[in-house]
Amino acid sequence: MKTVFLRCILCGIQVSKILSPLADLAPLCEKDGQPLFPARRYLMSSAFLDAGTTRDSITRDEILLNGGDILNSQPGGTRNGC
Repeated sequence: MKTVFLRCILCGIQVSKILSPLADLAPLCEKDGQPLFPARRYLMSSAFLDAGTTRDSITRDEILLNGGDILNSQPGGTRNGC
């Protein structure tokens, strides 16, 4: 299983923990206040949408991750490195 982490495209700072792909969509949780899927995992939005889940704000070209896996950002402030 290939692991990845995300970097800011402008400054190169690491903006996520090391992540593994979410291979099985069974652990998806859509309860309010709960993470969509487990920590240390990522999911391409196209796979999420192809599974029949719809969200108005998600396009097919995004990487979804658990909010607890975001690094070097502050709530309400800069969320993407620079």
